[in-house]
Amino acid sequence: MLLSIAVLAIKETRRTVRRLRAREPEPDLALRLRVMIYAALACIVISALLWSSPEGVTGPFRLRLPVMGWMTAALGYGGFVLWYRKLPWLRQTLSARVRRGADTIAINLALILVLTEVSLRVLAGFWSSPLLVTDSMPLQVRRESNRLPPAMMWHGYPMNSGGHYDTEFDVNSAIPGPLVVSIGDSFSYGTVPLPYHFTTVAEALRPSVEIYNMGFSGIGPSDYLHLLEQVALPLQPDLIVIQLFVGNDLVEGYASGGPAQWYDGDSYLVAVVWHRLRLMARSEISDEGRVIAQTPYPSQEALLSAMPHITDPFLEVQSLTESAFLDIEFRNAKRILLPAPGVYERFFEELAKIEQAAGDIPLKFVVIPEEFQVEDHVWKAVASRIGQPVKRNFPQRKIVEWMKARDRPVLDLLPILRAAEPLKDGRLHLYHLHNLHFNARGNEIAGRALAKFIGPLDTAPSRPISD
Repeated sequence: MLLSIAVLAIKETRRTVRRLRAREPEPDLALRLRVMIYAALACIVISALLWSSPEGVTGPFRLRLPVMGWMTAALGYGGFVLWYRKLPWLRQTLSARVRRGADTIAINLALILVLTEVSLRVLAGFWSSPLLVTDSMPLQVRRESNRLPPAMMWHGYPMNSGGHYDTEFDVNSAIPGPLVVSIGDSFSYGTVPLPYHFTTVAEALRPSVEIYNMGFSGIGPSDYLHLLEQVALPLQPDLIVIQLFVGNDLVEGYASGGPAQWYDGDSYLVAVVWHRLRLMARSEISDEGRVIAQTPYPSQEALLSAMPHITDPFLEVQSLTESAFLDIEFRNAKRILLPAPGVYERFFEELAKIEQAAGDIPLKFVVIPEEFQVEDHVWKAVASRIGQPVKRNFPQRKIVEWMKARDRPVLDLLPILRAAEPLKDGRLHLYHLHNLHFNARGNEIAGRALAKFIGPLDTAPSRPISD
C-alpha cells in the first residue's frame, strides 16, 4: 500500500511540474488546498487522539511507535492524491448539492477543532487546571495546577492558606519544641483524614516535635527544591525530610520520546483533555465521605461513620478499575525498573540541588515504594506483563547506595511495609484499593517509621516561640 502511495505521489509531482513548466493554471487550487487541510487534520486527530496513549495517570500522552504517525500521514496523503485523481468521476457521480454539503461539513469540523484548541490554550493561560496542563508547560504552571485552593475541604479538613494539607505554618508556633518540615507530593495530600496521615501519626508519637506537612499532587524533586527554598527555609526548621515516591519522582521531566512531536497527544490540548476525560471515565470514584468532607474538623465518630474503611480495608471502594490501575502500575514499573539512559542521573542531580539548598539544616530522605513492590499479587500481574527478569527493589537499591555514599540519612519504607502482618486474605492492604496511595493502615506504619527516623533533635528550637 505504501508503495502504491509513493507511485501516486511521484506521478502527481510530475504532472504538477509539467504544468508549471508549461505555465498552465492549477485546476481546482482552492478546493485542493481545503481537502489537503482536511487530510492533515484527520492525520493529527487519528495519531493524537486514537493512537497516542498515556504513560502515566496524568500523562504524558505519546505515540508508542512514531512510525505509526508517519504511516498515518502517508495514508492521508495517499487518500488526498486518490481523491484528486478521482475528482472528475466524483463530479459526475455526486450532485453539486452533495459535494457542497460534504465540503461544508468538513470545513465546519475543521473550524471546530482549531477553535477548540485555540480556546483551550487561551483558557489554560489564566485557569490553572490539571485538565489543561501539558508535559511541556513550565514547572510553575504544572505546580500551581495541582495545588488545591486554601480552605478547600479535604476529607473533612481544610487546606491551609498555602494550599497544603495541614494547619497553618507559623514561625511563632506555640509548641515548645523542634520543627520538622516534611515535603512531598500526592502522598503529602494523601487520601485519608488528617488525623490518620503519616505526618500526624508521627507527630502524635513525638508530642514535643511539630511536623509541617508540605507539598501537593503531581510534583517532583524540582518542585521540592522550590518549596524548600520559598516556604520551608523561612520557617527556620530544625530538620527537613523529603518524601521521595519512586513511582514518578525518578522520572520527573523525562519523556521516553523526547519533546512531543506533531503526532503525539501532548502537542494538543484537545488531545490532552480528551485522554484525561477518558481516564476519568474509567475511574469509579466513590461518593462516600463527601458529606462529612463539608464539615470541618469532624469528630472521630463522625469520621468512622462516614468512612468505615478507615479501620476496615475490606470496606474500601476502588478508585480505578482494575485494568486502569494495572496499566498505571505496569507503565511505572517499566520506567523505574527498566530505566532509559540518564533517568537516575537526572534524579540524583536534583537531589544534590536540594542538599545544597538545605545548607546547614539537617536533611533526611524517605523513600516511598510503589504498590507493586509491596503487594505480591500486584507484582505478579505487573511482572507477567514486563516479560523479562527485573529486580523489584532496583530503585531503592540505587537510591540507598547514593545516599550512603554521601553519608545522608535515608529511610527505605519498602522492607518496613512488606514486614506488615497480612490480613485474613493473605494480603497486606496498605494502599487504597486501586488508588496508588497509602490507606490509614499504610499511613500508620509509615508514620511510626517516620517518628523513629526523625531521631533525637535539640530540645531548644532554632525558631522563635510565641508566648
